[in-house]
Parts: sequence; C-alpha cells; structure tokens
Amino acid sequence: MVFGFPQASQDVIRQQMKNLTGLFFAISLLLFACDQKKEKDNRRCRKTLWENGKIRAEGCFTGKSIKQGLFTKYFQSGQVESEINYHDNKEDGVCIGYYENGKRRFVVHYTNGVRIDAGVEYYENGAIKLYEVFNLKGVSTFKIDYLEDGSIKEGKGAPVIDYSVNKDTLNIGDVLKIDFMVATPKNSKVSFLFYEDATTKQNSQYLKVIEKENYGTVVYEKVLDKKGTMSWGGTCIVKFDDGKQKDVKFKFIGFSTVR
Repeated sequence: MVFGFPQASQDVIRQQMKNLTGLFFAISLLLFACDQKKEKDNRRCRKTLWENGKIRAEGCFTGKSIKQGLFTKYFQSGQVESEINYHDNKEDGVCIGYYENGKRRFVVHYTNGVRIDAGVEYYENGAIKLYEVFNLKGVSTFKIDYLEDGSIKEGKGAPVIDYSVNKDTLNIGDVLKIDFMVATPKNSKVSFLFYEDATTKQNSQYLKVIEKENYGTVVYEKVLDKKGTMSWGGTCIVKFDDGKQKDVKFKFIGFSTVR
C-alpha cells in the first residue's frame, strides 16, 4: 500500500515553500543593505578650509586614515585643483589635475596604486607638455616631450608598450594569437608592420591599429600549419604631422614553438 499526501496538502506545502524562499531572499537583501549601510556609516568625511573660509580639500576615510573614494583639492579661488579617486588608500581610476584657469594640467590612470596606460600633461595654454605611457607593471616605456608651441622636443622609449601571447608552445592546427598595446601620441599616425618570419622578413603585413584614449591595440592571429619554431617579429612606426620628429621605430622578435 502506498501512502501520500492529498493533492490539496501538496499544493499548500508548495505554496509554503515558495513563501519561505521569498522570505529568505528578502532577508538576504536586507542583510546586504545593512552591510552596505554599515560600511557607508563607517566612512568619516573630512574637509579642510582656506583662511578665506573656502574648502581647501575634502574626502572620506575608513578606519583611522584609509582613503576611500574621490578626494578633491581646491585653489583659494574655489576652482578645483585635482580630483583623485582612492580604493583602500591607493590611487585607482582616472586622476585629473587642473590649472586655476580651469584647464586641465594632467590626466593619468591608476589601478591599485600602479600607474598604467597613457597619461598626458598640459601647458597652461592647453597645449600638450608630455605624453607618457606605462605598461601593466607601472614601468614607463615611451614618452614624448613637447614644446609650448606644439613641436616635439624629445622622444624616448619604444612605441610597443606591451604584448602577450596566448601560448608559447602550440600544436598543428592551434591558433597563435598575439595582443599588442602600442603608443598613439596626438598628431601622429601609427603603423604596425608584422613579420611571420623576422629573419627573412617573409609574409610581412600591416596590422590595423585600433585607437583608444591615448593608446592603441593590435591583434595578430594565425592557424599554425607546420612544425618548428616561429620567429615572429615586426616594427612599429610613429609618424608626426609637423615633420619635425623623425619616425619613432621599434623592432622586436618573439618565438613560438609548434609541435
């Protein structure tokens, strides 16, 4: 003999289970909101003032002195001097500085306290003063100093900021993918010449540079069809509009073993 609950009882049980699930979800949301409020309540925001009573600096802290969120400094006139975002006391995100006339003095990028990507400094008249690029480790790899009239004073470093390969050792039929990050200074045109064989310069091709804010990306992909060591390489060329700076070239060679 098989015993079971009547259909009506089963419907009641299912409805109760739904009610319990909804109650659990509501409690979870409430607890999350409480945690968020607690974290927010733990923040202590401070302001310092100039002698004339205007705000000199403002920002929030957690703990004794851990900076969290946006910190803003002001000139005595009330104009913003800088805006820097912090996470756990480390610069994180876009940081912007201003001249007292309101024009930008610098725009730089940080992640977890490390300077990355491309940054720009400006003269007070708005002309570019310095273009500098950092790799993912925070190392400066390429920079250009400009004179106030817009001409180039000096260029240093390699336009190829960084690159990564999907695999060092591949099999026949695998796809070799190389991602490059390259410098793209203002008033310049960047070309990227890639060699499948850097020794013989065979199968060379220009790859498209996808420009982002102050830097660009290049992607190379190939299905490998023969065994051996692939000595790929290339040249990155930066040409400036004013013609006062010679091409900035950078050559490199990499290897991938095909089994």
